[in-house]
Amino acid sequence: MNQQPQKHLVNSVGTLVNESIDSLLIISGGKIKKLDGFDQAIRVVVRADYEEAVKNCSRVALISGGGSGHEPLHAGFIGQGLLTAAVCGDIFASPSVEAVLSAIKTVSGPAGCLLIIKNYTGDRLNFGIAAEQARSLYGIEVKTLMVCDDVALPESSQPRGLAGTILVHKYAGYLSEEGVSLETLYSKAMEFSAKIATIGVSLSTCSIPGAPRNPRLDGNEYELGLGIHGEPGVEKFPMETSSQIVMRMVDRLKACEKIRRCQSGEFVFVMNNLGGVPLIEITLVAGIAVQKLKEAGIKVKHVTSASFVTSLEMFGFSLTLVECSSFELDAMLHPVESRNWVPPQLVCSSVESLTIPLEMPEETETNLTNLNDISKNAINLTLHKIIAFEPQLTEWDQKVGDGDCGMTWKRGAEAILDHLNSLPEEPSYLCNKIAHIISHSMGGTSGVILRLFFTAAGAALAGVESQALCSEKSLVSIGFSAGTKAVMHFGGAKVGSRTMVDALYPAMEHCESLLSMAAAAKEGANSTANLPIASHGRSAYLSESDLIGTPDPGAMAIALILEELAALF
Repeated sequence: MNQQPQKHLVNSVGTLVNESIDSLLIISGGKIKKLDGFDQAIRVVVRADYEEAVKNCSRVALISGGGSGHEPLHAGFIGQGLLTAAVCGDIFASPSVEAVLSAIKTVSGPAGCLLIIKNYTGDRLNFGIAAEQARSLYGIEVKTLMVCDDVALPESSQPRGLAGTILVHKYAGYLSEEGVSLETLYSKAMEFSAKIATIGVSLSTCSIPGAPRNPRLDGNEYELGLGIHGEPGVEKFPMETSSQIVMRMVDRLKACEKIRRCQSGEFVFVMNNLGGVPLIEITLVAGIAVQKLKEAGIKVKHVTSASFVTSLEMFGFSLTLVECSSFELDAMLHPVESRNWVPPQLVCSSVESLTIPLEMPEETETNLTNLNDISKNAINLTLHKIIAFEPQLTEWDQKVGDGDCGMTWKRGAEAILDHLNSLPEEPSYLCNKIAHIISHSMGGTSGVILRLFFTAAGAALAGVESQALCSEKSLVSIGFSAGTKAVMHFGGAKVGSRTMVDALYPAMEHCESLLSMAAAAKEGANSTANLPIASHGRSAYLSESDLIGTPDPGAMAIALILEELAALF
């Protein structure tokens, strides 16, 4: 059975490249332009200021290009300190000779032009013919530089051009801005390019618009040493951890002649996302790679990570290393006018060196008076009531929640009982202590809400200038009101939402005595059994038939606590 083409965000496969270029112009802020008046296959994008920045001031023009589908390569690296022009072919297809020649003629001035070419047959031929025609027909000085950074096959006579291409763009761009001659620029860029080593890996093939995906990597395996056009790699392996995959790649890099020649130096490392790896995973792999390179004796001093040279949305990445002299490193770090170039950053020597010790606030309650026996006894009896009430809370929560409410409240009650003898009598400290205990024991939504309630209550009570001059009723009113309002503000629930608020809010409105608070809370909690919908909590996903007749367990627990306290005081 024929595979269906993958889904893509295109108007038409045939117009994709041209429309993408036009869109790039729209969002570039006027910094790039395209050649017009030619056949639609002549897709040349140039610096908007190429005449004054390159041509008229006798700087070497830099041109690169190749098949589309590798974005932001090539047009995404046009600008001051980078490329003068980019020539874009169809998806994974070399641009025509005419397109390359048009770019050379347009942007080259007296200083000449360097063509930076990824080492693929189509690019070599078409860029090469264009260079010869530019020299013979128009007298333009042109040099061609092949990027051959792939080290997957050490014995290959034609290593492919991969993510190392962007490093050549950056270095050559720096030299051009410095105003060096074409001969010097070519010589230095060639020497630099010869030191670049790249190895790629992928867990999937790429998806070409209009074509079915190649099923070669549909199994539980990955491929090492594949190119940026989806061509097969050197070897397949069963899926491994990210550390194991990276270790295989580092072993290949360490063994290659380019790296063995340079191991006494310091390296810039490029982590290149081939297009489909989520940011959280590529970040993880980048850190692992730095560590594995270090363990292998390769001194990585600077690192950069981004999607530089992609292969549509291939789920893979590549590792690139280049040993840099101080001058070459200056070139890598020099700022440029492209949002797609992510400058290398210094590698941290260790995670520990960037770890800030957690400093807990000093305890300020060391000299506080412990809770008096009457209050301690009341809390003890109330919490035991909650523990005994666990089966009923669980039964209700199994009907209108996820069934853990009873155990959550029981755990919180037991934890407070464990600390009963150390609870302070001072109201604000008592609330904060209970909030702290709940945060380490209770869990679930109920735990978060109660922690918020007691934290807000403690903060409000701490703001009372002299608690000793306030009546007990006033302190209860201040703390309870602050806690309830915080729960409603941050939790978003209101009366009628079928939550604890249905008990808390009525109690807050009747703070004249514990007895009236308990009665109001009980009435509010009972009313939740008649509410056909819930706007918050797990009950919000249930139908009316599931809810009617069963009260909200959290609201009932609040009512029980207030009822017990009212009976004891």
